[in-house]
Amino acid sequence: MTNKELEEKLFLKRVSSWISYTEEEISKAFEFCEGYKKYIDYSKTERLCVTYSEKMLIENGFKDIYSFTTLKTGDKFYKKIKGRALFAGIVGQKADQFNIIGAHVDSPRLDLKPNPLFQDSDLALLKTHYYGGVKKYQWVNQPLAIHGVVYTTDNREIEISIGEKDDEPKFIIPDLLIHLSQEQLKKESAVAVEAEQLNLIVGSIPVNDKEIKEQVKFTVLKYLYDNYNFTEEDFNSADICVTPAGKAMDIGLDRGLIAAYGQDDRICAYPAIEVIKNLETPSKTAIVFLSDKEEVGSAGDTGADSNILLNLTIKYAELAGIKTDPHLILENSMAISSDVTCGVNPNFKSVHELSNAAILGKGVSIAKYTGARGKSGAHDSGADFVAYIRTLAEKSNTSIQTATMGRIDLGGGGTIAKYLSKYGMNVIDAGPALLGMHSPYEVASKVDIYSCYKLYKAFIS
Repeated sequence: MTNKELEEKLFLKRVSSWISYTEEEISKAFEFCEGYKKYIDYSKTERLCVTYSEKMLIENGFKDIYSFTTLKTGDKFYKKIKGRALFAGIVGQKADQFNIIGAHVDSPRLDLKPNPLFQDSDLALLKTHYYGGVKKYQWVNQPLAIHGVVYTTDNREIEISIGEKDDEPKFIIPDLLIHLSQEQLKKESAVAVEAEQLNLIVGSIPVNDKEIKEQVKFTVLKYLYDNYNFTEEDFNSADICVTPAGKAMDIGLDRGLIAAYGQDDRICAYPAIEVIKNLETPSKTAIVFLSDKEEVGSAGDTGADSNILLNLTIKYAELAGIKTDPHLILENSMAISSDVTCGVNPNFKSVHELSNAAILGKGVSIAKYTGARGKSGAHDSGADFVAYIRTLAEKSNTSIQTATMGRIDLGGGGTIAKYLSKYGMNVIDAGPALLGMHSPYEVASKVDIYSCYKLYKAFIS
């Protein structure tokens, strides 16, 4: 063997998936992403994402787990948790072990405060409280939409969605004009726009009635009452959030990229649902877990740090007649924490250690570990499980790349991996790389999204 031949054998090489995949595979990637764009356009909140995913499951023969008296091999079931988290499963031939794909369906956004509506300078505005890690200055001067649900004391549930359709009004948080920004521009970007300044304009026309003190606020409240039948106090029991308005967009002359809001992490939820809805009876029971609250630490009754996975396993074991302790079912299972990572941004390359950074278009990014600085808050996968995932990728001809979250001391981030691994199961992070993560419009490669689907299919089946 010559040195050149030995070099080919020994050196790590990552070729663009656009080159390594066949023309047929590339065509499939473009087709797959058309369905993805429809999915993410609808799924602007975790509630909407769960609703859309549930609809996809029902159309493909999945039934609510509580409709079963017993579960047998091949049965398709799902369980919805308070409208904000979702499980989907198919009973496998080895019913006492799971292959789990876990994604989160919440994204950074602006939530309305409990008492949000006020009038100032003859404008009606809504006070917001940002959710998750955001750069606050990115949310000003953007066309925004309102989504959510209101619960009233007379047992009504009122859904709200304004700003997504072409003929609907949009909303905006106005920035300070450049002519008067001398002091603002001296501030660090983190405080150039402060949290209490993220107030959304929702009205400007006053009611023509001198007896009304806050005439523009009155007009807004009257509109809400006439169209949705709720009052100002009902804001107290509402989950209403503000997201960017508009649809997913193809980026570039070659249309190889997608820009959209909420790709972290619904970009992983869609391939997972697509895999399981088309899956034949797997060797092990297949589970897709769409969780909530990851962007604020996975806490709460719909987050991965709760007992909802254990509770599902308890109910599943009961219906399937499995005597194994549910904790041991989970310990003997394995999972992909399907979450995104940061791609190399050519405008800001210095934040990366380039030999351990993800490049858009080079496949699913495999993260052996996450966390910040000294791996704080991380899950660190065992080398044997990493090798198992590499083997799956090779056998399924799936492009993968290994990556970390930027230079060590610059920051970092976590996923739901550590909450899955607390049961003792093998877990690894795997998902597409993004540019502009947590911004109103994140950017991903279509071929990476399709590679994600391929890897998840190989893993769960």
